[in-house]
Amino acid sequence: MNTQVSLRATFSHSCFPSVSTRTYYARIQTEPETMDNEDNLEELPHTISPSFNPYRESNISAVTFTVKNVNETTVLVNITDPLTSIYEQGEQLTIRDILKKDLQYKISYYKTGSTGKVMCSAFQYLNCNI
Repeated sequence: MNTQVSLRATFSHSCFPSVSTRTYYARIQTEPETMDNEDNLEELPHTISPSFNPYRESNISAVTFTVKNVNETTVLVNITDPLTSIYEQGEQLTIRDILKKDLQYKISYYKTGSTGKVMCSAFQYLNCNI
């Protein structure tokens, strides 16, 4: 069986609507290398970033996946979550470590030579249990 597989990472806003609409700001402040106890932090140069929502504005790198034919009607898709630039206790976190159950993968597959997409609803969204 010749099958082409495409994979797309998404995360669900419906589970946590308050998180997906929440807006954040970053306060960026310049501090001297050495500070006296008498320095007033409010007087140091600072600025406020534009508002942002990390759930909607984060760039997620591509996942790594392999497809293995199990038999004529079954394929096994192994997904490796991409690493982020965030570390916790010296260990680099994956996108799943951060988004947890909000991260889902949508798998679409096509039979070779077919012009239509073949999707089985049981596999439309896959939540990995790690």
